[in-house]
Amino acid sequence: MRKRDISLSAHSIEGIAAWDTFQSIVATVRKLGVGIVDYIQDRLRGVHKIPRLADLIWQKAAQLHLGASWEAPLLTE
Repeated sequence: MRKRDISLSAHSIEGIAAWDTFQSIVATVRKLGVGIVDYIQDRLRGVHKIPRLADLIWQKAAQLHLGASWEAPLLTE
């Protein structure tokens, strides 16, 4: 544990990816006004009282009236 405090990094690529994913989830639930502990407990317990993050993002986009630009598929080259 002390080594992680000093190096500020994970020891494997998988660890870095897991940390990055967790940080993304934390930032997303904060922006959506959902408690991170509540969200993780809901998912781990299989209760699913809190909607999926994707559904919450769509709901927020609708509230903000983002319109067609939000719904348009991404163009790839």
